[in-house]
Amino acid sequence: MFRSTLLVALLVTAAFAAPAAADDGKTCHNGKGDAALAACDRAIASKKATGLDLAKLHTSRGVERKRKGDIDGAIADYTEAIKLNPRDPFAFNNRANARRDKGDLPGAIEDYTTALAIDPGYTAVYVNRGMLRERMKDLAGARADYEAAIARPPKYANGRGGQDMARKRLAALGAKPKP
Repeated sequence: MFRSTLLVALLVTAAFAAPAAADDGKTCHNGKGDAALAACDRAIASKKATGLDLAKLHTSRGVERKRKGDIDGAIADYTEAIKLNPRDPFAFNNRANARRDKGDLPGAIEDYTTALAIDPGYTAVYVNRGMLRERMKDLAGARADYEAAIARPPKYANGRGGQDMARKRLAALGAKPKP
């Protein structure tokens, strides 16, 4: 009796464990908060993901770490994602935002610039870099970034919002966007 109960318990556990592990990646990328962070931790620790998939897990975990205020942990995850996929403009942009929040302004500028070298159509990065340049009193550089954001067609979901912000920042700086 004990053996059959143990066998049933093991089979039930195995049946539920496989889908949970498969869902960890999805929860990591699409979830929020502690549940997403735990799913990212499990997915990374499982060593099932490699290459670009592992890089994306690190980027997603970095997002959650930054949301929770763990800036150093977020930077570490973005750095690992960049090692695994050095052509990912999203990881560079996210690491730049974290570096900015930590006060590493030159590092943030460098990462924004790299993100734009990889994907010049990522208009939100121009706005992020422009706002940082504005904060650093490089108003000519900020204006140039805002103009660049407006000049490109939005490529990603946040592109139009970035362009709207660029127009607002240009107006605040007393500049009119070039047609």
